[in-house]
Amino acid sequence: MDLIVFRLLPIVIFLVAAFLLAWWVRIFSHPSRIGEERASSFGGVVSIIFIGWAIVATVVQGQAPVLNIGQLLFFLGILIWAAQSYLQSKVRQRMLVLLPLVVIVTMFLSGILLGTGRPERIAENLSGGTTGVHMVLSMAGVAMLLGSGVFAAEQLTLHRHLKNRIFGRWFSYLPSLEDLDRLRRHSLKAGWLIVTFSLLMALVWMQIGNSTSSALISHLHPMLTLWTILTMFVLANKYGWLAINRLAATSLFLSVLVLVLLLVSLYEIFGKDFA
Repeated sequence: MDLIVFRLLPIVIFLVAAFLLAWWVRIFSHPSRIGEERASSFGGVVSIIFIGWAIVATVVQGQAPVLNIGQLLFFLGILIWAAQSYLQSKVRQRMLVLLPLVVIVTMFLSGILLGTGRPERIAENLSGGTTGVHMVLSMAGVAMLLGSGVFAAEQLTLHRHLKNRIFGRWFSYLPSLEDLDRLRRHSLKAGWLIVTFSLLMALVWMQIGNSTSSALISHLHPMLTLWTILTMFVLANKYGWLAINRLAATSLFLSVLVLVLLLVSLYEIFGKDFA
């Protein structure tokens, strides 16, 4: 069972994602509205299949698939694709899937190379159902925040094309500035809600369990930093403290910050326990 779930299926998932990426690249070079609709529908089915693997892996090993870096990269890639599939189903132009597809294919390949198998040794701060739920929520929030960065990048790109009167093929595939701004705000708010709930759950867990482990406390530091910056930015979007382009640029910066804090968290979770 382990061979199928943690070795063979991850390779199949990687190949499916690579096939989907090649399909969208083909559509970009040879535009087809029917092909676009079919690829989009297939992408939704792929999301369900990917999430199904995560559920099966959780059942088999009795813990969410976050027990090593390979599993974590795989699971985060699945969440990113699920979030993008949901958000981009709300716009007609769906070519924006190219960027997240490149990211998740890279993550899947990296996860396979690092190993997605059930580890013999599990870090103490990863054991327990509560920890698994907290990490799943945190990564779901990260996926949404990275989604806001994708829409922000396309928003800035479209604005530059309009300003410089560049009307090429990519321009024809982009949604309107209003749609991109709406999706960026939607993913930002969703990410903030998920991160807030995850952080509150971690604090409650720490109080109930009377846990003062250095690993947990160190992990909460980047979480609190992210939540503070994210909250200020959500308020800036709600009350219009910045111009639209500056809000988009800040969303892009926030996505980069999320990636940095994710790396810090990975070191706190895995590095110190296995050093």
